[in-house]
Amino acid sequence: MTACVANNCVNRSESKVSRYSFPLQKKKRLRQWLKNINRKKWLPSTSSRICARHFTEDCFTINRNLKPDAIPTLFGNPGSPSKERAALINVNREHNYCKVFLDAEGVVDEADEAQVNVSKATEVSVIVDEAVKVQVNDSEATASHHADHYYAMRKSPISFKRQAENIMGSIRKKLRLVQQKSRKKKSRKFKIKVSCLTQVITSLKEKLLISSGCAEMLENSFSGVHKTLLSRRVQSKRLIASEELRSFAMTLHFYSAKAYSFVRKAFDLVLPHPATIRTWYSHISADPGFTKPAFSALACHAQNRMVEGKETLCALMLDEVAIRKHVEHAAGRFHGYVDLGCGTVDDSLPSAKCALVLMVVAINDSWKIPVAFFLIDGMTGEERANIISECLHRLHATGVRTVSLTCDGPSCHFSMLRALGATLDVNNMRSSFAHPADPSQMVHVLLDVNHMLKLLRNTLADGGLFQTPNGEIRWKYIEELNKLQEMFKMAHVRWEKQKMKVKLGAQVFSSIVADALEYCNTQLHLPQFSGCEETVKFLRTIYAAFDVLNSRNPLGKGSKAPMRISNKDRVQEILLKAQRSLLELKDSKGRLVHLGQRKTCVVGFIASCASAWNIFLDVVIQPNAPCSYLLTYRLSQDHLDLFFSCLRACGGFNNNPTSRQFTAAYKRLLLSQVQTRTGNCILRDNTTIMDVTLSAANTLRRFDLKPVEQCDLEYQHCPNVDSMSDYKDAAINYIADFVVQKLKEKHTCMPCADALTSATVHPFILLKNRGGLAKPSAGIVAVCRESERCFQGILRTTSGKLPQCNVITSAIVTQVLEYSAGKTLFPQLHNHMFETTVDDNHVHILVKMASSLYCKIRMNHLARRATESLNKDSVGHKFKKLIRFHHQ
Repeated sequence: MTACVANNCVNRSESKVSRYSFPLQKKKRLRQWLKNINRKKWLPSTSSRICARHFTEDCFTINRNLKPDAIPTLFGNPGSPSKERAALINVNREHNYCKVFLDAEGVVDEADEAQVNVSKATEVSVIVDEAVKVQVNDSEATASHHADHYYAMRKSPISFKRQAENIMGSIRKKLRLVQQKSRKKKSRKFKIKVSCLTQVITSLKEKLLISSGCAEMLENSFSGVHKTLLSRRVQSKRLIASEELRSFAMTLHFYSAKAYSFVRKAFDLVLPHPATIRTWYSHISADPGFTKPAFSALACHAQNRMVEGKETLCALMLDEVAIRKHVEHAAGRFHGYVDLGCGTVDDSLPSAKCALVLMVVAINDSWKIPVAFFLIDGMTGEERANIISECLHRLHATGVRTVSLTCDGPSCHFSMLRALGATLDVNNMRSSFAHPADPSQMVHVLLDVNHMLKLLRNTLADGGLFQTPNGEIRWKYIEELNKLQEMFKMAHVRWEKQKMKVKLGAQVFSSIVADALEYCNTQLHLPQFSGCEETVKFLRTIYAAFDVLNSRNPLGKGSKAPMRISNKDRVQEILLKAQRSLLELKDSKGRLVHLGQRKTCVVGFIASCASAWNIFLDVVIQPNAPCSYLLTYRLSQDHLDLFFSCLRACGGFNNNPTSRQFTAAYKRLLLSQVQTRTGNCILRDNTTIMDVTLSAANTLRRFDLKPVEQCDLEYQHCPNVDSMSDYKDAAINYIADFVVQKLKEKHTCMPCADALTSATVHPFILLKNRGGLAKPSAGIVAVCRESERCFQGILRTTSGKLPQCNVITSAIVTQVLEYSAGKTLFPQLHNHMFETTVDDNHVHILVKMASSLYCKIRMNHLARRATESLNKDSVGHKFKKLIRFHHQ
């Protein structure tokens, strides 16, 4: 059954009210019906019906049929809802729709839904009251005109519909606000609360969202950072990201965007949106060619150093990294073709297959920075020489003095060096060329000694032997040694599949291998090692020269020591001995190696020895020299190889990035504090990429160690206290045992772990020991005792009150470091200390970690004592009130 066609009639097809068809055959009567119905531009059809409620009683017969002259005249249906009721029905429908929508979104739980329903009911009642007030005049007028059967509206349906839409719009707006609040409440409710980033890093590792290299880097850099440092500071009514927050966000987003999104959703950290991170990158220009922000940063740094009366010395190095030959369209242009930064790129050029990168490494500082990259498909030596010459001109304009040029050994680099003016001929060696911007300065050439050592290993292994005037150097001795004691991994001997691994070659040419061969020959008298004397001598010679050309610790000893005035004679003797040994080498056919097809290793090693010595003469020996010593590791190409490893680590390790991916990663590395411990070489120092951010006041890299802030109470100069009692000394020894256990969990170095414990311990430890105590060494006990002495001085300064300063631990650690500077706390680590860099000194690390742990324990103890004191005061106050009430 069809619905009634009258305007605003609520009698639908399912109602039991009778319906009647139109008199289509009687035109006069039909016109009267249409006039009363008052529907403009509408004509009835054979299926159109009108209900009985629009006819008076005299229009019906006894059988409830219409009379032949019946005309509908009633259009004020008593069963139809009033305007107020219609508005309320629409409001309720809208409310039910929004409620269903919220339930479908899963935003509101039962408690939240009850609260939302209450708020919606209040809003609906207010809106309906307003609708009733608006329509009351029309309702009164309608009732006065025709109390029961008047349905004409003073306002048109369009205006009423518009008013209803306005009401619905206000309801929707309020519902959206409530919905947003509910979502935020739920997101805050289910986010994991953390106090430091160790929990975040552990969770990412468990869910396999980051690689092991990324996890190791994050643990070393951010695991100890407190959550409060990763918050936003409010300055000038704006939320500003702290340096720690920027560093953590950019590093994590660099390694894995998926892991970054997980941390933002799962943990209660105020990490910026990825769009914000892209905004930080947006102001840095890093298109192919020379990187202008890098040269601006270098100019600023050189100017600051000049104000301090210091000169900026740098080593320039270049190398290539393979990229995928792939053309793609993005940002309105095509990417993937050869691009030298000239601004002209079209499909007439070939696709780029590698990127040539130039980097500058500071010799008298601890930073590095890439200054240019070019997307190429091969480049001649003369073209490379032009690029190097232009780069040297630009560096000279910034105030930077370039003292060396480091590269590896392909034939195009030999052509490049000849075009620049250097001659790498062992009979007429000239391993330097005049600076193109200042002919009075010389730029010394080094073929990376790590690559030369690798090539020397390859040549010896492929040929089987080298001939010398005193005997033969054979590869079979190294293979026999590996069979005897499995001294190496199989990769050291079967190196063919890992030719690029420099560390495998460096570990073969070592004094450990030479000592093992000598012991097997002279002490064990094993026949397979008979005649290995010349091999042992050669290994030790190359090992000593390699150490001299790879020194990185100012406190190193022996051949690992830096080049100083005090050891120049010994260093010169080592380098000259290595050059003589290499010049005497002959292959299995009796031909000199430096004249054959595989001469690169010999020529490159000899050129590096000569250049390193000449650089030492220029920057250390000469009057008014800018350096007191030379760390030759600054001249190594390892810095560039580690940079390439960081490029591949962007977004997960990608060994074959496209040109666009390479450009994006290069740009992000100019801002991100990203390090890696993997690659063709091993990370040996903390040389970091210089920050090119224009907003930085200075261009120096942000270091992990920062100056300790001064506070009102000068805790850094704590007054000395009297000697401690035996009781307190026993307690300190017992706390030191806990400190040792925590140090072994955090510091995994085996020599350091052995130095933390001792067989001789305090009697109180023996009394308390049930088999699980660690027996701290005298050095750890001394650190804890000095930390306690500083604590006693602080408490004396504050008259026993809790110290209210956030740098107490830093001040105490600084004081303990000053105390330990003139003492030998860990004699077992004396030699081990010089095997690491100054900023990675394991003795200092142990002292700082032990003092910091002890401070944490003492702080917690002071807080617990304060809590107990408050509880006692509260109980005593209640007891006094009870006694007073009893007396009353």
